[in-house]
Amino acid sequence: MALRKTPTKVRTITKADVDAHRIALRRIEVKEHRRAESMCSDEQYYNRIVRWAERHNLTMDEYEECREAKSRDLIARILGYVPAGLLINGDPRGYALKVQPENANDLPKDWGGYGILAPDRAQS
Repeated sequence: MALRKTPTKVRTITKADVDAHRIALRRIEVKEHRRAESMCSDEQYYNRIVRWAERHNLTMDEYEECREAKSRDLIARILGYVPAGLLINGDPRGYALKVQPENANDLPKDWGGYGILAPDRAQS
């Protein structure tokens, strides 16, 4: 079985799309949130990432770009398109997968007005 090509079409996401793919998006959300927590509070994890980046001749910014691109690719494969205004938040105090306020439409929103792409059940 061959992997599907990653879609490059950009469009505004709707709550119906999020609801249809809730579990898969939630898995990416949880993974990204745990990674953000570990980068901020687990010195051994952070040092391991720094060593990995150095071995691959990457700066930490380049590492973050690669990691975000991988998550964007997974989201695009799940939805069939790239959500307009998609953000991968590295701050562990909030949701990791967000959409810019102008593209959030009917999605649940955080206090900053950003749309939450993969809310937990209490938020949806």
